[in-house]
Amino acid sequence: MSNFDSQGGRINHNELVNLFGEPISTKPPGRQFSSFSEHPVPRSFFPKTSSKEPLPTNKFYSNLFLGNQTQGVWTLPYTIWWNKTSRVPGLSVSHTEQHQFIAGPVPSADPYQYYISPIGIASITFSAKEFAEGYSTISLTNPHSRSVNLNLHANTDRYGPVGHKITFPLVQGIGFVTGRYDQLTPIISSSFEFVEIEAFPGPYGGAQKWKLGLSDGRMWLLYVFPVAGSESPEFTYNPGEGLVGSCEFTGVIQIAKADAEGQKCGLEEITDLAAGVYPATVEMTGGVAGDVGSYKFEYKGWRDEECKGALMYALPHHIASFDDNTARGRTGLKLQSPTKGLMEAVRGNSWTMVERNLPTNVTWLVTGRQRPNRHAVELIERTLVSEIKSNIVGETNLNSMYFSGKAFAKWAQFALLAHDVVKKENLTQEALGKLTTALDPYVNNRQNPPLVYDETWKGLITSAIKQDRMADFGNGMYNDHHFHYGYFVYTAAVIVHLEQSLNKGKSLWLERNRDWVNFLIRDVANPSTLDPYFPESRSFDWFHGHSWAKGLFESADGKDQESSSEDMNYGYSQKLWGIVTGDKSMEARADLMLSVMKRSFNQYFLLKKGNRNHPPGFIKNKVPGILFENKADHTTYFGHVNERIQGIHMIPITPISPWYRDPVFCREEWETWFSNGRVNKNEGGWNGILQANRAIFDPKGSWMFFTSNDFVNEYLDPGASKSWYLALVAGLGGAD
Repeated sequence: MSNFDSQGGRINHNELVNLFGEPISTKPPGRQFSSFSEHPVPRSFFPKTSSKEPLPTNKFYSNLFLGNQTQGVWTLPYTIWWNKTSRVPGLSVSHTEQHQFIAGPVPSADPYQYYISPIGIASITFSAKEFAEGYSTISLTNPHSRSVNLNLHANTDRYGPVGHKITFPLVQGIGFVTGRYDQLTPIISSSFEFVEIEAFPGPYGGAQKWKLGLSDGRMWLLYVFPVAGSESPEFTYNPGEGLVGSCEFTGVIQIAKADAEGQKCGLEEITDLAAGVYPATVEMTGGVAGDVGSYKFEYKGWRDEECKGALMYALPHHIASFDDNTARGRTGLKLQSPTKGLMEAVRGNSWTMVERNLPTNVTWLVTGRQRPNRHAVELIERTLVSEIKSNIVGETNLNSMYFSGKAFAKWAQFALLAHDVVKKENLTQEALGKLTTALDPYVNNRQNPPLVYDETWKGLITSAIKQDRMADFGNGMYNDHHFHYGYFVYTAAVIVHLEQSLNKGKSLWLERNRDWVNFLIRDVANPSTLDPYFPESRSFDWFHGHSWAKGLFESADGKDQESSSEDMNYGYSQKLWGIVTGDKSMEARADLMLSVMKRSFNQYFLLKKGNRNHPPGFIKNKVPGILFENKADHTTYFGHVNERIQGIHMIPITPISPWYRDPVFCREEWETWFSNGRVNKNEGGWNGILQANRAIFDPKGSWMFFTSNDFVNEYLDPGASKSWYLALVAGLGGAD
């Protein structure tokens, strides 16, 4: 990998420990988890995959094995889908530009609520004469976190599963959509008319190149590469069909959209030179040295060979973090993504991204400004003594991992404040004792409903799925696992931290329950394919730079995420667990994850003035609300009011919040939605969340709110407390 350090010197990355090679553990899920083998979503579209192999549930290609299998897959910059109901079935490819986006529900509003990239525009479709509706089928092979092979079969009853198919290696960021034809007569069609068809000599001997001009004014480039010994088809244009090959063909056909500006600048040659090369998989490595980390995507070809000169499109947050070697591969070719701005084509067999200033100093409390003064500590203590009298069992013994987890995290903060801020051992022991006692049923999986280990997709899910797929926000369908389990990981880390502080570095709780916490982490963020019980990186998408919350649900607009802050909270919680367990790899991996999220969130979720990755008419919303692969919508799944839409990207407010939420952005957001007394009109616990977030840019104003005689506990979210907010705001300087 690249050489780097935070002072501009050189560190050999090859000497760093790979953060993604070794599993956290390979232990089977504990005996407290019953086995569940009747998941309502089958895994039947992975015919060559062992039933024991973990499969991704939250990745970009899920639509290919969910529902009717015809919804889009956003490889970026292209969208592909199985167009099985057309006259000649095939794989359709689309790419839309920003002027095609549809705003609504009132397009003239400033800002408008949502924008969406139109779907179903079949600019190019790969097909074959042998394909027929009702006989052609698809299957998936070689599923990985960042890639999968999609196979379109002509007729498995007639030809079997091996031959007479097109295989598409789908990798995030592909510059070409590549079809490997096997004994099929190719057809290349479009939902538009072909207004220009021109043949050119191929990039090298035996290859063909075609320029296909469509009636929408766009130009696509087509390349044909027969395998050695295979006849190269002659193509003729048949109206109503498209380009039709003259014979059965075995080889590769690639298409790429021509960048209009690139053509003007003579950049088409870059595409020509890259044609014929295509990745089939991506290997990821990464390392950390001090407060600097990097991660690398290495593209591998069809036979696992090095993909020299591969043309891949990068998102803005990739480009901003490229090392020098990777940056030299930038081509100037640019295509629009649906919800993340302009992508740029990069040539090379690998990318390396560098993240500096990792949050190595962010731990248990807000630091870097000052400790709360004596007056503030006394107020925090009085508040804490009162709050700790509440009924922890009533607050945590709920039928939801999400809401229970939030309540446990609040109680962990009580214990943390008692020890690290108030510094009263008796108060610490009281809070810690209540916390560990209340948590004991969860550690032993005796809560109602308990978790089960899903033998189908390989994960820990709510047993309530047996009655309701949407129970606990769809936990049984793998929705929101990083949100839910992050709160429990945080709670566990605090317990161990306090026990170690009180018992000269020892923690009996850790000795007894390390595996239980690691099971939750492995479910969400297993770093290795060597773990046989959980898929690699279920939630976090290292290409997009954040997690996807949607699991096994078909979606017309792809995966989505509603709470960037709870995504960040998971990474923060894993970091703390790495600290208390002495697992340097886990801690460093979390630090790198947090830094990547900080970069991506400030590009795509937290929208300062001048943001260039969303349309100008959307920026004033300040957050997308729900960010889909294909749509940005200023709303939530639980109500369309501003305090919820903005606040869901704030909770929980923790020491990591001021590290990644830019004070300039926070002030802009406040002025847009909550200034001049408008915040006082907001409902219940959201008011406290907004005011705690205010401390990032106006700590004194936030302190005045929480210490006012008019403050009432109805301003507190069930996962928050006044004592925690007081400590946080005081740590940011609000009490002085």
